[in-house]
Amino acid sequence: MNRSDPPLQGAPFAFPRLTLFLAGFALILLQFFMIREISALLKGTEIVILMVTVAYFTGSSVGYGLAPHLSRRGVRIGAAATLLIHLTLPFSLRWIGGWAADYSFGATYAIALFVAAFLLSSFFSLLLPRFIDQAAGGEGDDPLLSLYSAELAGAVAGAGAIWLVAPHGPFAITLLYEIVMAAVTALVMGNGPLSVAAALAGVAGYALFFSPLWDGSLAYYYARLYPLRDPVPLYSAYSPYQKVDIVESARGRRYIFLDGLQNYGDVDLSAFNAYLTGVPTTLNPQGKVLIIGSGSMESVAAASPVSASVTTVEIDAAVLAGARRWMADVNKLERATNWTPVIDDAKRYVGATDERYDIVILDIPAPLSIQVGLLYSEDFFRLVRSRLAPGGILSVTLAGTFEPDEPTARTVAAGLIRVFPQVVAYTPTWTGRSFALAGEKDAFTPEEAKEAVYGVEKGEFSFYDDAEVRAITGDKRPMTYDDMRYPVKRSMRRVIVRTWMGDR
Repeated sequence: MNRSDPPLQGAPFAFPRLTLFLAGFALILLQFFMIREISALLKGTEIVILMVTVAYFTGSSVGYGLAPHLSRRGVRIGAAATLLIHLTLPFSLRWIGGWAADYSFGATYAIALFVAAFLLSSFFSLLLPRFIDQAAGGEGDDPLLSLYSAELAGAVAGAGAIWLVAPHGPFAITLLYEIVMAAVTALVMGNGPLSVAAALAGVAGYALFFSPLWDGSLAYYYARLYPLRDPVPLYSAYSPYQKVDIVESARGRRYIFLDGLQNYGDVDLSAFNAYLTGVPTTLNPQGKVLIIGSGSMESVAAASPVSASVTTVEIDAAVLAGARRWMADVNKLERATNWTPVIDDAKRYVGATDERYDIVILDIPAPLSIQVGLLYSEDFFRLVRSRLAPGGILSVTLAGTFEPDEPTARTVAAGLIRVFPQVVAYTPTWTGRSFALAGEKDAFTPEEAKEAVYGVEKGEFSFYDDAEVRAITGDKRPMTYDDMRYPVKRSMRRVIVRTWMGDR
């Protein structure tokens, strides 16, 4: 572009390398916390995260395309407008998305993806091409190499800042972002006293009103999306894996949400832990128990009093921290003197351990995502079997009701029957989901399993012995490490239903 063209009219931008360094720094912080926020708003899986990422980079492309057509004054106006918009994040996104979801969840998708594409990323992509054009024709280093290196260095520094700051909570990471964004805006605006004062005032206001805005917007979102009566946020964290929220309803019940998906809270989810843990520990008391997942850690309270030892493997330290502080009334961790928590990936832990367990419990959500689906795979079941002691039992939810027309339950069962000589399933009368017990032929008898289920249920339930499980499962394809089509299809189906049918 010729530097005499009208879009370049106006005072030149000062300190371009410093501005790009800070812009790269801010962009990485923004990606970290806003992708988590948008994924939580949309009850995210990998498909949703992919959609957000595509929208994000689409916005960057739009910014590059607009750069030659904006005057320097236009870029400065864009900087001021971007700072004002970003000073409302993530609160405004929750309010707008929650309001839209009350009308149609598809509208929430459209708004969230528009925000990701334009309000979050477009401005940052304006700067590099404008600074290159400003430097074109000058003497010295190649402006593209020099300026792009500065932006990349900022991104690397931002990644390091995330590692240091994110563990201190959402306020720390979002405030750091707003401070850096304010500095970028002041530099683009000309670094004058007025622009610096305005930017600092915006950051100060953000810090002052953060807590009520955070709690109010989060409460509004969960009241609209689930809904909960007068929810009160207790705990929020941005982890490397997901956004973790714990809220309390007006009735005093506490709920755990992982990326916007409910992980614990309803009565049937508490019963879920009773069946998943109570049945195998009745069959195999005083054994060594391995619990993979856990969420609320309520399964520890059920297993610890009747087991020799309990080990939980949870990949996300933020989940364990939240459960320790806010779910103590249900997990009773202070009483579990035989409990050992491990923060690790379950596949890595089970593959590396030399321990042999009498009971392995998969206390994990339904396979809506690839990462969870891997733990329901034939390969992982085979790995678990290799770590079971003689007479050992695997207890797992089938993530649905075990019936011939329920694909999820049959898909999970397909992996089990290909690995274990004996698999039985049962459906309690009021939980809305089925469970399976798997082991060697001598691990338990069907009659023993029925008696153990009855000890928890105290009423009627449906029971399927090994032959019935294999007959109902049929030739259903299991999930494997190399074939995660099922959770991808299920995730895409959820996106389609929510986008075009407005289903939450």
